[in-house]
Amino acid sequence: MKIISIFQTLLFTLLISINLNAQEDQKVYVEDYNQDGFNDSLIVSWSSGSGFGSYTGELICGKTKDVFTLSTGGCFCEIYRTVLIHP
Repeated sequence: MKIISIFQTLLFTLLISINLNAQEDQKVYVEDYNQDGFNDSLIVSWSSGSGFGSYTGELICGKTKDVFTLSTGGCFCEIYRTVLIHP
């Protein structure tokens, strides 16, 4: 029974440390970006863990409800990231 107790304690400690390392941040901006008379929503979020990070941008058209998404997720071991945006 004591072995199970030690195992449960180690598992609990591991789960707590993972939750403390993972971070998320999200901001919402509402503005008429395409100047069509309807408010659009821009949602920018940052998510990271111990070895990975990601910015995600999501633009939602207020008139048509079309969603455009861009994500720059990658490993922290990468020195830089290039994101190609087509015209």
